[in-house]
Amino acid sequence: MKQIKQAARHLSKTIGMTLGPHGRNVGILLENGKTLITNDGVTIARHIKLQDPSQNMAAQVLVQASLQTNHNAGDGTTSAIILATDLIKRGSHAIKRGKSVVTLKSELTIGANQACKMVEQISIGCENIYDVAFNSCQNEKISNITTDAFKQVGINGIVSLEENNLGKTELIFSDGCEVNACLVSPYMIENPQALETHYQNPNILLTNQAIKSVNDIVHILEISQKPPYNPQETPLPPLVIFSPDFSQEATNTVLVNRVRGGIKVILVKLNEYTDRLDATLGDLSSLTGATIISAENDLKLSDIDLNHLGTCEKVVSNLELSRIVTNRPFPEFRVKQIRAQIDNASDEYTKHRLCQRLAKLTSGIATISIGAPTDAELKELKLRAEDAIAATRAALREGVVPGAGLAYIAVAKTDSKILNKSLYSINKRLRKNNSGARFAPLHEGVIIDPSTVIKQVILNATSAASTLLTTGAFIVNNQA
Repeated sequence: MKQIKQAARHLSKTIGMTLGPHGRNVGILLENGKTLITNDGVTIARHIKLQDPSQNMAAQVLVQASLQTNHNAGDGTTSAIILATDLIKRGSHAIKRGKSVVTLKSELTIGANQACKMVEQISIGCENIYDVAFNSCQNEKISNITTDAFKQVGINGIVSLEENNLGKTELIFSDGCEVNACLVSPYMIENPQALETHYQNPNILLTNQAIKSVNDIVHILEISQKPPYNPQETPLPPLVIFSPDFSQEATNTVLVNRVRGGIKVILVKLNEYTDRLDATLGDLSSLTGATIISAENDLKLSDIDLNHLGTCEKVVSNLELSRIVTNRPFPEFRVKQIRAQIDNASDEYTKHRLCQRLAKLTSGIATISIGAPTDAELKELKLRAEDAIAATRAALREGVVPGAGLAYIAVAKTDSKILNKSLYSINKRLRKNNSGARFAPLHEGVIIDPSTVIKQVILNATSAASTLLTTGAFIVNNQA
C-alpha cells in the first residue's frame, strides 16, 4: 500500500499543478528530442513513467482512469487523478483501522453511483457555449472559434481539428459527414500522433460486398495505379475502399503493397448493421459520386473501372470512425428521401435515429485550423482546442453544473463518508493553485463544467482507487 500511495502522490503533484485558470504548465521531453509545454492532464499522464516498477504499475492504473475520463468526456483528466489520489489516502487509513477492503470497495461504488445521480439532478441546460469552452481551455481566441463552430453546425454537426503552417488559427466550414467506419488495421495509420490517416482528393470505392480475398480488389488496385494521365506531372490519387468486411488475406496483401510498392490505399470497414449499411452507402454515394458495387446494381468487384469511383476533398479515418469532407452540398433529393422516412417512421427510436442522421449529413463540418509561430506553441494550442471542443460538446448534450469543484461538493452527500470527504479535494487543489480566489455559484458567474465530465471523473477515479485499494501485491518481471 505504501508504494501505491507514493505513486498516487507523484502523479497528483505533477498533474495537479495544472488545474484551474492559474495552473502551471509542465514540460515534456518527447522521444524525437523536442520539448512539449502543456497543461493538458491526459497528455502529461501518458508520458509519466516512474523508476520504481511497483510504483509505476500503480501509477499506470491511475493513468488509465485519466485516459478513460478523456475518452468518455474529453476533459476532467486532472481532476480524476486528484480525486483518485485522495480516495487512496483516505481508503488506506480506513483499512489500517480495520475496515474490510471488500466493504470499502462496495461503499465507494455505491457512493459513486449516488453522486452521479445527484449531478444529473443539479444539471441545467447550457445557454452560453463560450463560458464552457473558455473554462476548459483558458484561451479567448480558441473559445470564440469553438463557439462559432458549434453555433454553425449544431450539436449533431462535426467539429474537427487540424494543424497549419500559416502561423494563425482560423475556422473553416465545409460540406461533408462522419460515418461509423474505421481503418481495418492499425498498420494503416499514417499519422501516429493523431492516430489517423488523412488523404486529400482520394478515389473512393463503395461496396456492400465483403472483400473475401485479394482477387476481389487486385483489379481495382491495378487500374487505380494506371490513370489516364501522366503520373510524373500529377501525383496518383490515393484510394479509399469502403466495405462491410475484409479478409485477413486481403488486408495483409494491401499492407505489403503499401510498404513495398508505396501504394497509397486504405481499407475502411463499415461498422453498420444490415438495415443501416445500405443507407450509409447511399449517403456516401450521394456525397462522393461513387457507384455502389452491389448485386442490386448488377455489378461485381471484377467489373470495376475508374468511372465507378467517386472522389471528395478529403477523407480522415481512424480506428473508430471516418470523416468525409467534400466541396459539394448534400443532394436535396436525398434530404427529401430521409425527411419522408422520418414522416413515415413507425416508432420514436427510428424517427430519432433518422433525425440525427439528417442533421449530421446537412450540418456540414467545422474545421478549426490551428497555427502558431513555433511548433511548441502549436501543439499546446491544439491540446487546448481539443479540450474546448470536447467540453462544449459534452455540455450541449447533458447540460452544465457549477464549476471550480463546487459540483463535487454539492454531491458530497452519498452513503460513503470517505467519498464525501474526498470530493472536496478538487476544490481544495483549485484554491491552492489560484491563491484563494473566489468562485461564483452557477447562477452568479460563468465558472461552469459539463455534467458529463463531473460524472466521468467520479466514476473513473472511484474505479481506479477501488482497484488499487484491493491490490495486495505487484509482480514485476525483471528482464536482463
